[in-house]
Amino acid sequence: MTRLAARVAGVLLGTGALLLAPASGQPPRVEPLVSVAVTDKKANILDCAGLAFLPDGARVAVRWERHSLGLGPSDAQLLVVGPRGEKSAPLVLPAGDYPGEPSASRVAVSRAGEILTPGKANHLLLQPVGPGPALPPVKGVELTAGSVLVKGVWLAGPADGVFVLRSMSLDKPAYQLVAVEGAPLTEGKGRTRTLLGGGERSDLVTGADLHPSGGWFAVVTFTEPGRDGRLDLWQLGEAPQKKSLPLKVHAATVSFAPDGKSVALGLTDGTVAFRSTADLSERREPVVVGRFTVAALAHHPRGPFVACGTYDHDGAANLVVVRADTGAVVRRIPADPRGVQAVCFNATGTRIATFGGSGRVARVGHPRPGRADRVNAWPASSRPG
Repeated sequence: MTRLAARVAGVLLGTGALLLAPASGQPPRVEPLVSVAVTDKKANILDCAGLAFLPDGARVAVRWERHSLGLGPSDAQLLVVGPRGEKSAPLVLPAGDYPGEPSASRVAVSRAGEILTPGKANHLLLQPVGPGPALPPVKGVELTAGSVLVKGVWLAGPADGVFVLRSMSLDKPAYQLVAVEGAPLTEGKGRTRTLLGGGERSDLVTGADLHPSGGWFAVVTFTEPGRDGRLDLWQLGEAPQKKSLPLKVHAATVSFAPDGKSVALGLTDGTVAFRSTADLSERREPVVVGRFTVAALAHHPRGPFVACGTYDHDGAANLVVVRADTGAVVRRIPADPRGVQAVCFNATGTRIATFGGSGRVARVGHPRPGRADRVNAWPASSRPG
């Protein structure tokens, strides 16, 4: 294992499966019903995942990366999973050059249904998606996005502007947020404009989030053992302003509340902390959601709920729904037997997706019409061959 891998082994654990659940302004009531394999390969501690719902709110784009720990080639794949467990043939992608980068931001989907995800080292990949479960035969369009590594991607602002997180070389700041501008992405062209840069050379970015308005950017970093982690909170504009907060407990992920007034931090001690974006003060005491790292967070787009994915395993609840306004835990769900690494809501908040370590995509239902707190059974299927 490399030195970098050893640094993050205590923070980042392996994953490999997806779970879908209903959610709404009411706490979601869910029952596991359908399970689909994304990969049958054994996960390791540095595998990464990315999730995003397509505009129809039912299909999910899934990116899974397997890192070899220096023992062989790394690989990655992108596929679409349908509402009844159907899945597209995978599009093979180059895996990230460094492990431990943000996973929740590795996939974004435009309003037109185009998937954006990191491609080759200095490129952004655009993959059109058709109306059915399959990816079209088009392999995507690569966009030049600077001379360093593209590690995260977001769509933000009223016009769905494209933003990427770049991981820097050791003689430069640890990260940059870059806007991709210019010609339409479908023409395979674009230029980049650096909006901000931060971090120290020894920092490893473990999580990042861009507020949907494009006005706020948050980064959590992990440094050398024995040193505090850090939250960097940026207010974007002509002259971006940064506030920083040392973290006694390292954070693995960060997520903005829809109103932009707070951020949630998933910590390595199994708790979720809530901080004000105005002054980084605590909104309340950290909420205990598990025994192991809180690896993924997603705010409900309309209600006061936060979905938390943890590395708890072997039957323990690892998808935990918390009220962000009170800190109350309202649901504990054993979503994956080997832990949860990524979680997201669809745009209306009616479904949750998670990706976990068992190498499977699992679906748990959807609301009945007019009854957002109930679920109908979806047709179950055996594990695809």
